Amino acid sequence: MGNKVGGILRIIGFGIIIIGFIWAIIVISETESFGLGLPLFFQMFVYGMVFIGFAEVINLLQSILNKIKPQGNDQVDSEKKSFPENKDYTEITGFAEADIRDFYAERNRNVQEVKPTPFQDFYIVNVDGIIVLVELGGFSPEVYASNNWPAEIKTWHEGNFNEK
Repeated sequence: MGNKVGGILRIIGFGIIIIGFIWAIIVISETESFGLGLPLFFQMFVYGMVFIGFAEVINLLQSILNKIKPQGNDQVDSEKKSFPENKDYTEITGFAEADIRDFYAERNRNVQEVKPTPFQDFYIVNVDGIIVLVELGGFSPEVYASNNWPAEIKTWHEGNFNEK
């Protein structure tokens, strides 16, 4: 299955080559000189091939993505997905906890507990009795309500803490 953007770029590339050919013929017939028309066609041919090359790169990347993630396999298969059982997730870095506590302190909210997860930059936080998921990977913490958690984290949390 090809990519729509790749297909459009390929069409644009062939269109540029055709327009360059027609334009070169017009220039040659008007000036009666191949010296002006031939470089024009060559230039438009190169531009068209650049577009076609980009289209091919996009289609190759799409085929790689299709091999990695087959169509229709978007659901998390919790039976096949296993998390490391021997890793201790109770440790949290002081920097991460301080970021979370500062974030909520600026909003006049009380953080009661911060639990790390096996997922990089994700922490389960009890704020004023409400359990939320906080991601620290960006410029500022991003908060996920309990009904908006990524499926992998929700599955892990339900399996380890028996909370919903």
